[in-house]
Amino acid sequence: MAVSIHAGLVPALSFKPDLICLELEGSIVSFTNLSDQKESVASWMWDFGDPGSGAENQSELESPEHFYLEPGARAIVLKATTHEGCLAQHTLDTLLVDRPLVNFTWETDCYSENRGIPFLATAISEYSDLDTLLWTISSSGGGVQEVIGKSPAELTLDYSFSSLDAFDLTLYAESEAGCQGEVTRRIELIPVQVLSDADYMETFDHIPSGWIVESDDETESWVLGTPDFAGFEPSENDKAWYTTLPPEPGDYLEHSWVRSPCFDFSSMSNPVIQMDLMKSFLPGRDGAVLQYQDQLSQGWETIGSIESGLNWYNDSLILNMPGGGGLGWGLTPFEPDTRWLRARHALGMLAGNPHVKFRLALATGSSQEITAGKINQGFAFNNFFIGEANLRRSVLEYFTNSSGETMFAADHMVNNFAMKHAGLVYDLHYHMAYPQEDPMNVNNPLPPSTRAFNYGVPDVPYAVLNGGVSAAFRFNLTPPAGEISEEMLMGSSLETPVFELFLSVDYREDSLRGKATIVCLDQNFNSYLQLYVVVIEKEVSSYYWLNQDSSFRNVVLDILPTSAGKLLGNSWSSESTSEIEFSWEYASYLEDKEDLSVVAFVQDRESGLILQAAAEPHTFGVAVPRDKIVSPGMFIYPNPAGDQCRINFGSRTVKDGQLVLVDISGREVMYTMVPRGTQVQRLDLTQLPEGLFMVLWKEAGVLKGESKLILQR
Repeated sequence: MAVSIHAGLVPALSFKPDLICLELEGSIVSFTNLSDQKESVASWMWDFGDPGSGAENQSELESPEHFYLEPGARAIVLKATTHEGCLAQHTLDTLLVDRPLVNFTWETDCYSENRGIPFLATAISEYSDLDTLLWTISSSGGGVQEVIGKSPAELTLDYSFSSLDAFDLTLYAESEAGCQGEVTRRIELIPVQVLSDADYMETFDHIPSGWIVESDDETESWVLGTPDFAGFEPSENDKAWYTTLPPEPGDYLEHSWVRSPCFDFSSMSNPVIQMDLMKSFLPGRDGAVLQYQDQLSQGWETIGSIESGLNWYNDSLILNMPGGGGLGWGLTPFEPDTRWLRARHALGMLAGNPHVKFRLALATGSSQEITAGKINQGFAFNNFFIGEANLRRSVLEYFTNSSGETMFAADHMVNNFAMKHAGLVYDLHYHMAYPQEDPMNVNNPLPPSTRAFNYGVPDVPYAVLNGGVSAAFRFNLTPPAGEISEEMLMGSSLETPVFELFLSVDYREDSLRGKATIVCLDQNFNSYLQLYVVVIEKEVSSYYWLNQDSSFRNVVLDILPTSAGKLLGNSWSSESTSEIEFSWEYASYLEDKEDLSVVAFVQDRESGLILQAAAEPHTFGVAVPRDKIVSPGMFIYPNPAGDQCRINFGSRTVKDGQLVLVDISGREVMYTMVPRGTQVQRLDLTQLPEGLFMVLWKEAGVLKGESKLILQR
């Protein structure tokens, strides 16, 4: 049998994809057919190696295209059938690669000359390692300032901008497969106000630097000018930020804010914020809140809670949610402010922070008539102040007796309150002669009876805060109803003090000698002052069988120079000073002189209000020799602190040293080494209870610095 064989020409197949770099959402890949002798081919058949695409995985076109949803390894097959029935096949094993996914953020947009801003990049390619990272910094006008190359492992950039401006940053990444990805973002730099010895005060009477109005949808009613709120009588040329709400019923809803410049709290140890405000809100619906931001990634944080400061928030269920939450200043009922209300709050959590900005965030509907002839007009604020807190320290005078369970419970309530608010309040315990004889009263009955008579104390246990000028500052502590108002204490502490009081005491072998210095901080003060110097024993344990207590705290031993105190003048002006010396011979009933402390306070003789107080204990711990000049640069932030704080020594330490924390009983509760060359030391305080501590910094046994630390959670 004869077989006829026909030899036909088979084309050499070849093709090329136009790209191998896929976008995140997938890409169309075009294939160029590079085969020779195409005229001999009767039909083509492609398999794109993408079975998930169904019928789209095949094509009969000469040079087709295919949509690939995902990168990955692909076996792409091209088959050809010639006019003579001959078959040819070519397979291309290739890897389709993802383009690098590129993005970056920055920690802050606060601009300080010669201080870098940290940028954090993300550059991800799952199918190919990165090869190149390039940062391009351009001015807002488009001019390239600098191009910085980084290795793929260096995902951070710390960059110091040349000026206060807006800049475009482009991050370009290329993988080893040659795929590129880039992103461009604009940073608009904000000026920084450095807070130090000089306070920051913005009255808004002239165009304020760095203050701008912002919103997410450009619905903004803020105006810088003279508020026109109903019933308000403005001072001439006194400008402020206020809202002019449109009289539009229905769907009008404004979420806007006035944003401040940035502030550098690096040199602040106990800052406070203060401003004047007026509210004219629809009750329950509208409100405003003060927030801060120190890291862009963390968003805006609300400052404080209801009544946590002087004239601070009064509502937690504001329907329109200023700043994203229900907490803030609102109105219930509709009684709009017709004069400025001064609000003040501690900023201890921001101490040491180099870049912080604030915003007054508003949430409001339109203006409408709420009661006859009265409409809501929104919010106004003025006189924005930041400075070191010059706290008005409070005095809690507690009248008790060493008998009965009632006194035992009240004693512990007062002790816990004083420990919780250490540094804000000094508690003095007067032991009375009723309802039963008390040996601590027998020792010296005159001071307790004099102070109780002055206040008209009805019974014990009883407490008087800051002179008890109103019923809100007087507390019947008979359980279960009796308790001390934290709001009254916090409000008093944040009031601007009229006087400062300094105390120095020399505790000798058998006596103490001291001096109280009273300084007026007001322009004019015309009331008579009464100075009281109180000697207390921080712990009395001789009467351990009484009142279920093993010891008694802050027992008043005497008042100097007499129980009536010392009368001072009534003509005071700014910086006028009075110095009063005092002395006390140790009494026979004193248990331990190292438990002594002196508390002094000045009281307005006319109103009865206690204006300022100070304390000087015998010792915070084992005595250590002092350097001739104790470092003035050491400070603690934040203070009050929570679970941690930082100690800034002012400059790098020149020797190895130690930090010692001592509680109010003189017991060392923490000890940590400070290596040479340290400027800032972090302390973990999670194992310590709340209270007042002394921080001692020593080098070679010599005291280099000391400061009080309040631990409050």
